[in-house]
Amino acid sequence: SNYATNSEEVALNIQTRVLSFYRDCFFDLEAGIDYFNLLDYNKQRELEMAIENTIITTDGVVELRTINLFLNADRNLTLEYNVLDIYSNTISNELILDK
Repeated sequence: SNYATNSEEVALNIQTRVLSFYRDCFFDLEAGIDYFNLLDYNKQRELEMAIENTIITTDGVVELRTINLFLNADRNLTLEYNVLDIYSNTISNELILDK
């Protein structure tokens, strides 16, 4: 009985969904973000839109307040976001995708 609940559950769902690669989930091949094709400087806006959409459509998220992406030449991504959840709490997190 050690399950995440309320805002902790929402935060973990966001993190799991954002870190999921497109077509990597056997029961939902349309889930995830197409990082292989979007981690490039000329695709940064498309990547940001894909991440925004993933966060906004996560159960329990009411509002995406801020999002910041930092992509370097090695295709390493640092993502910072701030959301409001259905429990009226603010969730802020930083995720790093690197080699």
